[in-house]
Amino acid sequence: VGALGDYTKFKDEDVLNKMYEIAPYARYGLFNNMAVLAEIPYRNIKTRLDDKEQGLGDIRLGLEFLPWEDIFRYPWIMPHVTVSLPSGDEDKGLGQGETAGTFGVAVGTGVEDVLHFIADARYEVISNSDTSDDNVASLAGSIIWDLSAQFSLIGEAKVTNEDNAPYDGTPVYFDGGMSYKALENLSFMVFAGSSQNTDEDFTGNMKISYSF
Repeated sequence: VGALGDYTKFKDEDVLNKMYEIAPYARYGLFNNMAVLAEIPYRNIKTRLDDKEQGLGDIRLGLEFLPWEDIFRYPWIMPHVTVSLPSGDEDKGLGQGETAGTFGVAVGTGVEDVLHFIADARYEVISNSDTSDDNVASLAGSIIWDLSAQFSLIGEAKVTNEDNAPYDGTPVYFDGGMSYKALENLSFMVFAGSSQNTDEDFTGNMKISYSF
């Protein structure tokens, strides 16, 4: 169990100014190689006209499956699926107003239990969309460097084919952060990043998790 926190600062030409989101979450292992998860976000947004809205965002439900893992734990393959429910008010900017499903697969490997590399391909499908142009494909990669058993540095990058008019070019997101294991079951993660060819100027993220 834990909590996810997100902060987004939008570019000056965008109507939106800032957005905050806090999402309590839970992840439960049904089997050794399968887990389900749920996130319940609460959003707070502000426009450049000083309009403010806050409330429940789109609830996310997910499933992760690990069908294959090397006997030494690397490499591994993990298909996953997430369903986003239209629980947030679209008119207030708290949700997208449609049910969406994201299907993906992650592949990871490691070097001497110190460096870890992960590639993740995803495809998001909007349920009631009139055209497939609203669907979004993305490819992301990350590298994790374990400096110790408690502390790690993390770098991530993602490209998508989403339409981010009026911006030209392929949307690219990138961030970096760190993970700290304070106790055997308690971990903290913080990230900061930006993007190109999108309306997002700066993003900050945090995660607190406790494992049973």
